[in-house]
Parts: sequence; C-alpha cells; structure tokens
Amino acid sequence: MSDDVDDSRSGAGAVAPEVPSIVFRLTAIGLCVATFWTAWDLHSTLSLAGTLAARGADGLRIDPARASASELELVPGIGPATAARIVGHRDRHGVESLQAEDAEGGRRWTLDVVSGVGPITARRAAPYLTRPDAVGPGDSSAVRP
Repeated sequence: MSDDVDDSRSGAGAVAPEVPSIVFRLTAIGLCVATFWTAWDLHSTLSLAGTLAARGADGLRIDPARASASELELVPGIGPATAARIVGHRDRHGVESLQAEDAEGGRRWTLDVVSGVGPITARRAAPYLTRPDAVGPGDSSAVRP
C-alpha cells in the first residue's frame, strides 16, 4: 500500500504535466517570431542591396573629385571611415593623385592609392564613379541621380 500515492491531495500530478507544455508552446512561439523577424530583416537587406546595384547600373554616378564623405558612402564597399580617408587623401594630395590612365588612353579613378582601400574595393566601386574625363572643370554635379 505504500506504493499507492494519492496525488490529488498535493495537486502535483495535475500541474506538473502542464508546465512543460506551456514552456514548450511559449518557446515554439518565440522561435517562430524570431524566425519571421530574421527572414524579414534578411529580405529588407537583400532588397536594399538589389536597389543599390540597380541604381549603379542605371546611372547613379559619383564624382570622387567633388563628392563629400557622405556621398562617397553611397558607393558599395565604402563606409564612413574609408570615405573620410578618400576625402582626406584628395585634400592632401590633390584630385590628380586619385587618377590614372587606363588601357584605352582615358582617365580612371584609382581609389586603391588611398590607405585602407584595396584593389577589390576599388574594382567594386568603379561602376558607381564618374569617369574623370567625363566631368568638365565647370561642372558642379558631384552626384547625379
């Protein structure tokens, strides 16, 4: 008879099975919300990246000779610190230090001469930059939408 335990007096038998069930349900709901939030954030990030890539192909061009640091940050791969270094390099060494002659005899931007900008970043930024010879000395349009 000592093996028979009456759980009805303590109430433990009725409450104990419900606690893991509630915890499980709350955890499952939390995971669903977190998964949805992460998926939404990823979707927004990819959508923004696609928009920037499309704008670069459509015609957003920045002139590094005249652009501010905040305008240079619009270029993929150039963050606030890199943009500030580009502007600082341009101010110290002149705009011509950022230009080189390409294979066709035209001019191109060589951002990789700036400390912290490597060849990959410079190559990635190239489609978003105006050609140095495309902007005349009297043209004041640093950024064209």
